[in-house]
Amino acid sequence: MIERSLVDVNQEDTNGSTILDTVVRHSEKGAVEDMEMLLALVTWLIDEKGADVNDKDGNLDWAPLHVACSPFVGLLLDRGASPRSLDYMGMTPLMAYVMHAEAACVARLLEHAEGRPTVNMQVHSCLNAGSTALHLLGQMCPNTHVLDIKETQVQTLELLLGAGADTTIIDSR
Repeated sequence: MIERSLVDVNQEDTNGSTILDTVVRHSEKGAVEDMEMLLALVTWLIDEKGADVNDKDGNLDWAPLHVACSPFVGLLLDRGASPRSLDYMGMTPLMAYVMHAEAACVARLLEHAEGRPTVNMQVHSCLNAGSTALHLLGQMCPNTHVLDIKETQVQTLELLLGAGADTTIIDSR
């Protein structure tokens, strides 16, 4: 086990990543055989060793919530991760998940925000370039034939519209 007196879990490596960033980023679905063990490790890092759930990496200003795979999203939110965290382009975690059509992560973020003023802010938040989450989803398949649209893209669209995404907002580009 890592002892707090020997290692600062919030210390960044040469890429600007902490231990928490590294574990969450490299624990994508299918890449790990024992997700329960990793969930326990992340819980321990946060609860016992004080890992900062909102620490941004030194590269793209991504917080762990920007890159977490589905099993980690709820854990990070429950431990205080901010769904309003912005990267260097103004991208929120919701936008990052929308761009990759990670419907389960989008659902968890919107569920976490339900009934709070942040749900409206998350859905209508704009990148520095003026794109909302709905714009980003549309940009992922501009010339895609209707038969090539992935089920997760449809689910993501339904989630955004169900959360009140405004289809009349015009992208500044």
